[in-house]
Amino acid sequence: MHFIPKKMIAAYCEGSDKAVFNLLKYSKVPIDVVYLVDYAIPDAERERLCGLKPDLIFTDNIMEALSTDGDTLLWTREVFVSEADYKNWQKILCLAAEHKKNIYNLARLIQVKDNPLVKYAIRQNNVTYFDASSYALHMSEIIPFGDYPPGVTNAKVALILGMERRCGKFTTTQVIHNRLTQRGFQVAEVATEPYGLLTDADYVIIPQIMPMWRATPAVRHIVSHLDKTLRPDIILVSSQSGVRASALDAAGRCGGIIAHTIALGAIPDVCILSVPFHSISLAAKERTFLEFLLEKPVAGMAIKGLDQSRERVAQTMSELRADLKIPVFDPIRDPNTIDELIDSLVDLIKESGE
Repeated sequence: MHFIPKKMIAAYCEGSDKAVFNLLKYSKVPIDVVYLVDYAIPDAERERLCGLKPDLIFTDNIMEALSTDGDTLLWTREVFVSEADYKNWQKILCLAAEHKKNIYNLARLIQVKDNPLVKYAIRQNNVTYFDASSYALHMSEIIPFGDYPPGVTNAKVALILGMERRCGKFTTTQVIHNRLTQRGFQVAEVATEPYGLLTDADYVIIPQIMPMWRATPAVRHIVSHLDKTLRPDIILVSSQSGVRASALDAAGRCGGIIAHTIALGAIPDVCILSVPFHSISLAAKERTFLEFLLEKPVAGMAIKGLDQSRERVAQTMSELRADLKIPVFDPIRDPNTIDELIDSLVDLIKESGE
């Protein structure tokens, strides 16, 4: 079952930057040490992480990392691309258990519960583990393989959906969650990132670990469950991957297939679309497509333009607002531009109470 670590040692591989950055920024559980797993981290990547925690320690020595006072090893690589990834994962987790470290595993398809060697090391050393991707299957109050529940909730449902991978969905969700909470509303959050429970999401679902034909009703069951048990004003469903992402990119991602699965299961009242700057020219068509698919409005658009000047992003957002007649904002570099969207979500919530 799930546990909250006291302090984490992050096993950091190529591609781990998003998970570790988000945890450093939004998790209450500190990460003091980053163990580099066969990875020469670029200076820019290191500086970005240190911008959130200046005293962050980096080491490529596993024994040095495990000798620190962190109680839990956080495995951060979600998708494995080779057998070497699996062998590294198994070796490092066994060493961590032997050094009396708990295991928090963010891998999607590779689970501790399926590996006898790692499980033996955990039992022998009286530590615990959590496979983040299988959280929904652990929870007895959710029946992910049950009938499709009715698409009606008392709370409003907002889906945060991306055009592509790594376009700011998670950050957008956190900013919306925080702003609505500050205005006094009860917000529930369904995360689709394995580390979601460490950033105070109310539920995590990774649909890739269950048969895809059952994944959509599983998402719906979770939304209905949170609506009944938490009685929130609004439920935020943060999607995974992107509607235009390739389904063949890597085992465990599923690209646009998973994005559509989550979207259809959420049955949202509104959608917020996250768009990378290089795909701005497709934004209007994407909005039309999503409104046709979901039969609900796209209420706002988040722009990720970290590789562009602030002036160019601001000009582009102004042009999109005039063209699309919806709020357009930059949640990463200028979160205050989200205020217009928050106002519209507040109006949506108040409509449901009238």
